[in-house]
Amino acid sequence: TNVQFTIIHQGVIYTKSLDISVNSVYEGNYYIQNAYLQKYLSYDSSSTSPAHGDAIVMNAFSNTSVQEWIVEHAGDGTYTIRISMPSQSLYIGVKNGTDSQNQPITLCSSPVDNGTKWLIERTENNAFTFTPVCSVDSNRVLAPASSDSLLDCNRIYLKNYYPATDISSEWLLKPLSIELTTPLIGQQTSMWCWAASAQMVARTLWPTDANHGSAHTIRTEQQDAVYH
Repeated sequence: TNVQFTIIHQGVIYTKSLDISVNSVYEGNYYIQNAYLQKYLSYDSSSTSPAHGDAIVMNAFSNTSVQEWIVEHAGDGTYTIRISMPSQSLYIGVKNGTDSQNQPITLCSSPVDNGTKWLIERTENNAFTFTPVCSVDSNRVLAPASSDSLLDCNRIYLKNYYPATDISSEWLLKPLSIELTTPLIGQQTSMWCWAASAQMVARTLWPTDANHGSAHTIRTEQQDAVYH
């Protein structure tokens, strides 16, 4: 997006133009669900651990790590989508980075390139399309091989996108819920809410006994906060 600023100072007009990259999606951990078929992107590994070249497929919700993806800004208005295992740098990408109709989508090892960087754009249906940078000019997007809603292990390919009719090429980003084990602190009349919040943040980032369910420690820390 190009933004222009105009400032008038002592009768002199100053103009500045800036190119601003506006991200349509927050970074985070997501399930990626097909808007039409209601099934979820997964990787299909033939071994016990994911590997470069594993197929990207679409299955019913399994509540397992094979359907969890980390979406991250690439710094230029595009995104990368990698598996949730922190020890693995494997990304959703176009096989061989080749822009062609029905090119398979697979797990790809780093480095990140135009086959693993994606434009994520909102559609009129309030869903998203995923276009690899290598296919921007050809308007090909992430799409299932079949529109059969009963089919499991539905392979994912790079396919031409037709906005008026092709809802099976549109996706929903569903954030994973994060549950913290940090116990809540009751609000006392002599404590501001920000103080309790600061204590809970501190316990989460720097765990103490209170984070392990010690009610006595919680009460002691609350009393200390009141007197100090």
